[in-house]
Amino acid sequence: ELRFDPLRWVPFVTEVRLIHPVLRARVTAEGKVTLGSLQAWLASLRQAQGKSSFVSDDLVVSLTGLRALLATPAGAAEVDGDVRLVKNLPASADLTVQPASLTWNGLTTRVKAGRLSYQSSGKVSAHVAVDAQGNGFDIRGLEADLKADGLRWSSEPKLSVSLSSKDLVWSAEAANGIRG
Repeated sequence: ELRFDPLRWVPFVTEVRLIHPVLRARVTAEGKVTLGSLQAWLASLRQAQGKSSFVSDDLVVSLTGLRALLATPAGAAEVDGDVRLVKNLPASADLTVQPASLTWNGLTTRVKAGRLSYQSSGKVSAHVAVDAQGNGFDIRGLEADLKADGLRWSSEPKLSVSLSSKDLVWSAEAANGIRG
């Protein structure tokens, strides 16, 4: 869906809304994200000269019912949910990580559940439930909850994230081989 400014005579896009989009991405060991066939199109947008007279500088992009399929060095992962971007920065997100088994550098993690919520007010909460084994330790039933406030995004001059307060609570059913 495209939403236009109703007060202009010339079409002027203020919001792009994608419903049930499927996003396929590859994440490298260095953390670089590529978006397959979309990558060339995104690169062409960066090379475009000047501002479009048909698209708002404050463009809103909404991904409703998103299904993100991620190929990582640790294995495949799926993240589902809703995301809203304003000026290419997150304004809100409600994401769920689907169960997965991930292995990286001798660490094997079985993700049982994961959820992330973010609001433009700066409130963020995350929950994860995993089992993890590797390098002489074994943790079963690890659950962690993070609640934070004051999360701010900025893209000038480069992407930065700040957080003013946080609260992390975690528990595990069993933990073997962990030394303090």
